[in-house]
Amino acid sequence: MSGIENIKKVFPLMTLLAALVILVGFLHFTHNLTEAVLSNQWRVYQLNTAYYHSRVPSESNSERNQHNSDFAHLLNETAQSPFFDKLRSVDTQLDSALNTLETEVDTISKSPEQADHDSIQASLATLQKYIETHIDRQLFTIRMSNNATGFALLMLISLIVYLYYRNNLSLKQLEKALEDKDFLIKEIHHRVKNNLAMISSFINLQSDKIENEAVVQDLKNQIRAVSTVHEKLYRDDNVSEIHFPRYIRELVEEIIYSLSHIPISIEIDMDDVYFDPDRAVPLGLILSELATNAVKHGFDPHLDKNYFRVTLSDNRSHYQMEITNSGHPFPKDLNIMTVSSLGLILIQNLVQQLRGRFTLDRTPNTRFTITFPYT
Repeated sequence: MSGIENIKKVFPLMTLLAALVILVGFLHFTHNLTEAVLSNQWRVYQLNTAYYHSRVPSESNSERNQHNSDFAHLLNETAQSPFFDKLRSVDTQLDSALNTLETEVDTISKSPEQADHDSIQASLATLQKYIETHIDRQLFTIRMSNNATGFALLMLISLIVYLYYRNNLSLKQLEKALEDKDFLIKEIHHRVKNNLAMISSFINLQSDKIENEAVVQDLKNQIRAVSTVHEKLYRDDNVSEIHFPRYIRELVEEIIYSLSHIPISIEIDMDDVYFDPDRAVPLGLILSELATNAVKHGFDPHLDKNYFRVTLSDNRSHYQMEITNSGHPFPKDLNIMTVSSLGLILIQNLVQQLRGRFTLDRTPNTRFTITFPYT
């Protein structure tokens, strides 16, 4: 369920980021548009100012020459600006006005009296007209952009709200479905555990008719190993994996304490590992068989301390589980790969099911090593 909760937390943030991106894009567009309008308007205003200053009779020749120079410089910038350069390519009247100004600017610099001031003033008026028209168009574009952006934001917010509530509803339905699934799986594990307990009870009822009590006890231990897995899955919140160290400790303690009449120290050394039933059941059956054999043939009542130790280590690409017990060593004349013992045959089959390897070391104490891959 953590993935669903993460989606719930991230969704409002994603919504906010989307709205911010749209808002920043709109502000950037409006800023560029406004900047273009103001720069063109200011350029035409400076052009008009420079020209009329050059026409003031009271100014000295040097001042007038400076204004003429400013006028020529501003006219050159105006003619080469992207705005007017694009417009003059499609509008002959504007192109004619700019050509007139470019022609007369040299005359103004050399001999102001011979310049055609009427044509210059008419051309400047044409530029002013075009810039005013452009301003009106730009303002209209900005207003339309404002309306379009506002409408788009409104539609986006409405869509986001709709998707959020629909997504929230879907998430609630998914959560309910997962809860129902977990409940059904737990119910299945519970029924399997009860059925195994019933089978164990039937065996107990018929045990007095079976001469070999060891066979009965082995069968009950194997049923217990499988039943404990389903009990763990039924009682824990996680219905797909079990906490392996806790499962092994409870299983081994129940087997050894029910069979042994001498004190046994049970040592479980492993990290917090979780296995699914396909792993836990074979490993539990193996440990059940080895613990039973240790009680029957391994532990020495004359020792000060008997122990049964289980360790599990992670070797990067595979797990390695070692089962060690004190007491009498495993007989040297028995080969675990060829012996006809039903228990060892069962262990070999279970190890093959795990796609692992099974070895035995007899010194200084009996130690079985099982290596199996991660998956």
